[in-house]
Amino acid sequence: FQTDIAKRYARIARFIEDFKIKQWHSAVATSTKTSQPDPTSQPRLKTVQLPRLELKEFNGDPLRWSEFNDGFKATIDSNPQISEIQKFTYLRSLVTDEAKRLIDGYQTTEANYKSAYALLEKRYGDTQLIVQAHMESLWSHPVPSYNATSLKDFHDSLETTVRSLRALGKPESG
Repeated sequence: FQTDIAKRYARIARFIEDFKIKQWHSAVATSTKTSQPDPTSQPRLKTVQLPRLELKEFNGDPLRWSEFNDGFKATIDSNPQISEIQKFTYLRSLVTDEAKRLIDGYQTTEANYKSAYALLEKRYGDTQLIVQAHMESLWSHPVPSYNATSLKDFHDSLETTVRSLRALGKPESG
């Protein structure tokens, strides 16, 4: 009885070994026939549906320029799939108040986009202007009262200003 089991075990082992060899030969033959890799063997990248980005409007407040400019550059200005006239249309739709008045003289044409954007950058991208606006904001903040909410608000305002000045490369002292 044990001999019979051993023979069957040996036959099954040979069958498995032959099957593996046939699969290997088949895979080698297939890969030499086609130069393209098997798409099922490629790792699949998962795609995630991200929420739509909302760019914030810019009204001419120097404290908001860096946030606006970084977002606009990343999503609109540096995108080669958007034409210059489309970029200008986006820019016009996102500026309000003082900033809008600054570029109002430009017609919405492809040729005027770079000029209008450069004018905004020149006016609001001046580091000294931004530092001055942060300092004015800091000095005009109301003195906190001796309650937790007021002290927390004052602390948060100070921290925000300090982080903004650090981002501009300005030291905290001097």
